[in-house]
Order: sequence, then structure tokens, then C-alpha cells
Amino acid sequence: MLAIVAFYVWPQYYPAVWSHPSLAAGRHESVARALAAVLLFGSGVLIGTAFIVLGQLILVFLEIRARLERIDRRLRDWDTSTARESPLTERLRPR
Repeated sequence: MLAIVAFYVWPQYYPAVWSHPSLAAGRHESVARALAAVLLFGSGVLIGTAFIVLGQLILVFLEIRARLERIDRRLRDWDTSTARESPLTERLRPR
């Protein structure tokens, strides 16, 4: 959407920047619009990619946190449960 707006608006506000002596008078506007659209599309892709990667990293760290909490809870339950059980029960437990 931003690229479409830039395609029509940007050359109108900055026509001297996009004009080149080798281009025809009416043609430099369409080249400027196309170039602006390509630049904005490319920057949008790069920014979007960075946000996607950052979001995936956050999800990975949250998953690691959940797994560590689960492991910690199991170890705490195992420590308290072995203190109450008899040595015979511990001997029969599979390893």
C-alpha cells in the first residue's frame, strides 16, 4: 500500500531529484515512481523479515522457559517423592 502511495506522490514533491538529462521530459516521472515503489517494497520486505525473525526468537525463548519450568517441577516432585518412599520401592523403579 505504501509503495502505491509513493508511486504517485513522491515524484510530485521531488521532481528535480529524479530528473536526468538523458531521459525524456515525461518519462522521468514514471521511472521515478517505479524506482520509489521498488525501494519501498524492498525496505518493507527487509523490515518484515527482521520482525518475523525476532518474533520466532522470542517464541523459542518462551518455549525453552516452559520446558525448564516443567523439568524443574519434575525434579522437585521427584526429590520430595523419593524421600517418602521405601528403599524397596526405589530398587524396583526402572532406570
